[in-house]
Amino acid sequence: MQQDVEYRLEAGDARTGTYRLTVIQAPNITIDRVEYRYPTYTKLEKRTVQKQGDLKGIEGTQVTVYAQANQSIKSAHIDLGGDGRNLRTMKVDGQRATATFTLALNQERTRPQFDSYRLRFTGESGHTNPEPVRYRIEVIPDEAPTIQFLRPEKV
Repeated sequence: MQQDVEYRLEAGDARTGTYRLTVIQAPNITIDRVEYRYPTYTKLEKRTVQKQGDLKGIEGTQVTVYAQANQSIKSAHIDLGGDGRNLRTMKVDGQRATATFTLALNQERTRPQFDSYRLRFTGESGHTNPEPVRYRIEVIPDEAPTIQFLRPEKV
C-alpha cells in the first residue's frame, strides 16, 4: 500500500465501525559515497566513489562509508560479514551515518577477513531495515616486494 486508507465491513444489515490503516514507510538506508585512503607507501591519492557500495582495495586501505537513510536514525551499524556477529557502530547525524574500517585479509592471507557487509539501522520510530542489501568486499593482497640483482651479473 502506498497511502493510508479507511475501511469498514458490511454484510447484509450488519456493519462495523470505520477502521484506519496507516502506512508506515519501510526503513531504508543506501550508500551515498565511499572514500578510500590507501596505505601511504602506495602513494595513491585518496579516492571517492559515489553511489557504489561494493568495496575493492589493497589490504590496509582505510574505507569510510557514508550512508543516507529515508528517516531519522536512532542507531546504525556496519555488519561486517553480513551475519550479525561483527557489528561496528556508525556515527549518526539525523538521516546520515558514517563508519570507517580497514580492509584486511584473514589470518591465513587466503581471502578477505570479511567478504561482504550490510548496513543495519533502527529509525527513531523503532523500526529496523528488515532486508539490508549485501555489498561485496574484495581485498587485494599486499605482496612482499621481490629483489633482483642486476649487477654484478653471473659469470
